[in-house]
Amino acid sequence: GENIQHLRVAKGLLQADMAEKIGMDKSTYSRIEKKGNKIDFEEILKISKALDVTVYELISATKDDKTQQLESRLSVSYTHLT
Repeated sequence: GENIQHLRVAKGLLQADMAEKIGMDKSTYSRIEKKGNKIDFEEILKISKALDVTVYELISATKDDKTQQLESRLSVSYTHLT
């Protein structure tokens, strides 16, 4: 749910926008983001298409976590070089 919310916000979409794009009730969509309600593969495909991301990007851990760790390491390394 959190990753879906992150991707939606990054695209500048509201929950109501996403619900409409994928043909789902807004409250149902909200529960997916907030509570991580289980959804079937068809719904995963619809959400990934609406967000213009791969299914892997949609269901994997947020890239930000991995990116932040890498950037943190690079920043420390760079600081030691200067």
